[in-house]
This record gives sequence, C-alpha cells and structure tokens, in this order.
Amino acid sequence: MQTITGDMKMADVIRRWPQTAQVFRTRGCRDADAGPLARLMTVRNVARMEGLDLALLLEDLNGAAESNFRASASVGSAPPQNSSSENPPVHK
Repeated sequence: MQTITGDMKMADVIRRWPQTAQVFRTRGCRDADAGPLARLMTVRNVARMEGLDLALLLEDLNGAAESNFRASASVGSAPPQNSSSENPPVHK
C-alpha cells in the first residue's frame, strides 16, 4: 500500500482513500469534501493552516487508509452482501 505523505494533495488522498475524509473533518478541515481548496492544498498545507501536527495527522490518515486496506483485503473473493430487503438472495 502507498503511504500518504505531506506532499500529496488533500483531494487526491480523499479520492484514493475515502475514509480519510472523516480524519480531515474531525481535525477541523472544512474542505474535506474534496472541494476547490482540497484540489490545491497539500496535506502539509492543511496541517499548517489548521494548526495541526503534521506527523500526527499523517499517522491518523495512514491508519485510516491502512484499516480500510486491511478490511478490503480480508474480504478476499467473498461475494458481496445483499443488505436490501427488496432483493433477497435467491437460493436454488
């Protein structure tokens, strides 16, 4: 898995690892919806603007990205779960 760095654009991080948007939001980053500023700002710039410790922000972002990576890797080739009551699974 690629590591999130301070030189990456916020929008690129969120696009690749959507769960990181919540990390940005909980740290007070108002543009975590990949809006115009997110396309221009690096993670380093965001940390500076929000008064955040870059190392801790990167640790949290990489932790969120890694947890999703592990969750998706553990699923393997299992079929997707159908949670809709309108389309129950068909057993033959």
